[in-house]
Amino acid sequence: MINIDVLEGELKKNNIENGYIFCGLDEELIKSSIDPIIKKVVDKDFLDLNFIKLDGLTTTFDEIENACETLPFFGEKKVVLVYRANFLKDKPDKDGAKTYTELLKYIKDLPKHTVLIMYYLFNDKRDTPKKNKKLSTLDKYVKVVHCDKLKKDKYYKKVEDLFNHNIYIPVKIPHTKRTNISCIYFPFIIDCSI
Repeated sequence: MINIDVLEGELKKNNIENGYIFCGLDEELIKSSIDPIIKKVVDKDFLDLNFIKLDGLTTTFDEIENACETLPFFGEKKVVLVYRANFLKDKPDKDGAKTYTELLKYIKDLPKHTVLIMYYLFNDKRDTPKKNKKLSTLDKYVKVVHCDKLKKDKYYKKVEDLFNHNIYIPVKIPHTKRTNISCIYFPFIIDCSI
């Protein structure tokens, strides 16, 4: 099991595995950690052809297998993302248990042309990947990435990145006696870079 910092270091070295499972409480943090993998693996011109998203709440193992087995178009690799993969919970429903069992067998021999990414959201902050036996088992075959809260330096960098962009705010000016228009919108741009 690794954390976000280790994952970023591996991506800088172009070490990309065939499978990743992201877990944590913050879905936005997980999504922002997945995006660099997708950008490294799939050419943006062929994103529609080589990137498949599946809903983990409703998907079956057959859909995951079909998505993984399909060859990439005009590229070396493709990405299959299974979001909110609730079949990775410790106690899933009957269908989830079946999906997990079949996936465990399949994940041992993932095709080389596929990067399978799944993410699972914890229910509360007491959940950890070490408590989940399924994640511990899958950690032998794919990278399990624990997305915890952003620590001090990462948090500051994220806030700084937000403010280093121009912010576009439409300003509404209400009707006056001089104009016949009910209201006028003016674009107002704030340059936050200092």
